[in-house]
Amino acid sequence: VTLGKSLAYISRRMFNYTGVHQLEINHATRLGAEAFSGCQCLMRVKVGCQVTSIGIGAFEDCKSLRNLILGHCTETPSQLRSIYSRAFKGCKNLDGAIVLQSLCNTIQSEAFYGCAKLRKVDMSKTCLRCIGER
Repeated sequence: VTLGKSLAYISRRMFNYTGVHQLEINHATRLGAEAFSGCQCLMRVKVGCQVTSIGIGAFEDCKSLRNLILGHCTETPSQLRSIYSRAFKGCKNLDGAIVLQSLCNTIQSEAFYGCAKLRKVDMSKTCLRCIGER
């Protein structure tokens, strides 16, 4: 699924528990709470430069999610500022490393809780002011 230019906000539970396999979000600016939670088939997510926040539990319990690209930008800097609590909680197959860009300043509690295969979250380029527990 590739979400188009006219979609600015993905609302709460908009796609949760659907059969989406891959997701590319290029133009939306905010991902609402539990927007994609429980999508058991979701394996790959690419979040574009325009997204400013990933809501509470947005991808919670997407157990097949293996590949996550946050703020993949070539011409403009990533606008991602906030990753709210439980955003990726329970994504037990999320693998590799995640690099957060300079504008990211908040990661709330349990954002990556239960992501047992996640090897690295690189925050060295961020201006983080708040990191929650677990």
